[in-house]
Amino acid sequence: MPKHAVISGVHNTKVGTVPGSTCMSLHSEAAFGALADSGLKLSDIDGVLCAYALTENYPMLSSAFCEYVGVAPNFNAGLHGGGATAAMMAMQAAALVRNGDCRHVLCVTGDNRLTGMTRDKAVAALAEFGHPQFEQPYGISIPAAYALVAQRYLHETGATLEHLAALAVSHRKHASMHPDAHMTEIITMDDVANARIISDPLRLLDCCLISDGGAAFIVSAGETAGDLRKTCPAI
Repeated sequence: MPKHAVISGVHNTKVGTVPGSTCMSLHSEAAFGALADSGLKLSDIDGVLCAYALTENYPMLSSAFCEYVGVAPNFNAGLHGGGATAAMMAMQAAALVRNGDCRHVLCVTGDNRLTGMTRDKAVAALAEFGHPQFEQPYGISIPAAYALVAQRYLHETGATLEHLAALAVSHRKHASMHPDAHMTEIITMDDVANARIISDPLRLLDCCLISDGGAAFIVSAGETAGDLRKTCPAI
């Protein structure tokens, strides 16, 4: 019978400007926070999944992180799926647990893109998205690529700009209630509508911020409940 997987611990660092932070320090802070939340020890971790970083160009970031914190898992890997990376991590970690390859998989990310890079360097790095021959010469960027998706979504579903704006307003409302969020000031539908266009139909307040920060969660085998601090939600 396949094993079931649970999320046993979570943690995020402060997000925004985190002076003195590095890619690895944010990874580490997030990881040890998730361990504390779960009640596990670092030695319990036998799987590690990392996302990607812009400030430190490790070819194998997950291996570098494992060495940094002193863990030797059965399995480690780096995943890169843009904004979907966290979901990819959860799916991969759950598969490792269900297959019996790991008992506790640490999924972690962190980067100091705000203080570790200048604004212009961060924008330039994100603007290098796309094929160098067939996309970059025409001005593609990450916001522009998502704008193409958004335009198609509006066309196919009949959704409106007001629907898109409502997402930004909702996200900021939730951020206003989180002590570690980067931006906590409430915004309105008019604020979104009047913000400058970045790539139609996306406006400034629709777009992701450049921030310092890290986050981690641990996916555990359900039968390890005795090792865990609390009842955990299943994946």
